[in-house]
Amino acid sequence: MPLFRDIPDKSVERIAEAAVPVSYGPDEVVFRQGDPGLGVFVILEGRVRVSLDGKEAAQLPAGGFFGEMSVLDDFPRSATVTAMEDTHCLEVKRADFLRELERQPDIAFELLAVLSRRVRDLDARVRLMQSAIPDEWLT
Repeated sequence: MPLFRDIPDKSVERIAEAAVPVSYGPDEVVFRQGDPGLGVFVILEGRVRVSLDGKEAAQLPAGGFFGEMSVLDDFPRSATVTAMEDTHCLEVKRADFLRELERQPDIAFELLAVLSRRVRDLDARVRLMQSAIPDEWLT
C-alpha cells in the first residue's frame, strides 16, 4: 500500500493490530462531510468515491487510503466518502494512528508526500476550471 511501502514492518504490524476491519456495500456512506474525524481508512478491496459539496472529486481503489486529514488536524471531515461497490477497509482510530506517527516519524513523511500529490492534483483541477471561465466573468 502506498502509505506503508517504505515503513518498517514493525510499524505496519502495530498499525494493523490496532486496525478494525469494516465493510460497506455499494452506495453506502462511510462518512459525510462535516462529520468528526475519528479514524483513517485503508482500502483492502473495492473502490470509494470522494465528494466535496456533493460533487465527485476523486475515486480511490484498493490500496488507497482516506480520512487522514481529519485524523491529523482534528477538524471535521472535508469530504463525503461513499463505497462504489462492496468495499472492505481497515479503520485505524485517530489515537492509535497518532501514537504510531510519534513512534515512527517516517510514516509522517510518506503521508506528507501523498497529501502534497493530492494538493497538486486539486490545484491542477482548479487551474483547468479557471481556464474555462471567460475573462469578462472574472472582472
